Amino acid sequence: QAEDGIRDSVASRGLGDVYKRQEIKLNLTKTMKKNINILGLGITVITMILIACQVPNEKASKPNVILIMADDIGFECLSMNGSTSYRTPVLDSLARNGVNFKKALSQPLCTPSRVKIMTGKYNYKNYEYFTYLNPNEKTFGNLFKENGYKTAIVGKWQLNGIQYKIDGFNDNRRPNHFGFDEYCLWQLTKLKSDGERFANPLIEQNGEFLPRDEDAYGPDVVSDYAIEFIKKNKDNPFFIYYPMLLVHNPFVPTPDSPEWQLIETRSQKNNRFFIDMVEYMDKIIGK
Repeated sequence: QAEDGIRDSVASRGLGDVYKRQEIKLNLTKTMKKNINILGLGITVITMILIACQVPNEKASKPNVILIMADDIGFECLSMNGSTSYRTPVLDSLARNGVNFKKALSQPLCTPSRVKIMTGKYNYKNYEYFTYLNPNEKTFGNLFKENGYKTAIVGKWQLNGIQYKIDGFNDNRRPNHFGFDEYCLWQLTKLKSDGERFANPLIEQNGEFLPRDEDAYGPDVVSDYAIEFIKKNKDNPFFIYYPMLLVHNPFVPTPDSPEWQLIETRSQKNNRFFIDMVEYMDKIIGK
């Protein structure tokens, strides 16, 4: 606009104005160059900031993830939800110091709920049989492994189709197929009629059956394995999925119950032991 104004006035104001026009044009050119240099520097700085934000430290960009899923426990069983019959101090602390979702959807059955959470699909889309997850499905174990995580699953499996002897029901590599590097599981290739999950548990660990031990408690066996996995992979990003053995029936004593002291009573079934099992579940999460 300044140049257009100068051009209109040259004819009437003579040669002196032409020199003035050249001086103004030179000043405009210098100013434009200066502004372009400033703009270029600004773009460079902003670009560097954006690159720095988008390329964080590799380790910091992959937080460790531990997903614990209790088996058959209700909303009313947690003291943070107002229960006066059960004590869950560890879960209460997690809720107070973290995020506690009070409205959510869950399938109130053991196997369907695990099929749902592992695949991220509603049960009507991919739940076929009790104790079965179709090998064609993809789980969060696969996704974590594909993204450079060390992965492990401990606790309850019951997804090979052993109830109906579906093809591959005795495949002890099925957890690996679903993305887990390591496992320590109950009911992988054997039914609960072959061995229970609590006292003297029947546990399969990375392709082998653990020796039976009358003094062993299944929830401690699998949670101890998870802790060792954490220690072993403290310098690597890791994902642990822990579908718990507790607090599913049978309702029996825990190592903190007086009845555990005698072999004759440690597998005694009684609904009153459910309280002990809830409290031991909370204790294991703290461990």
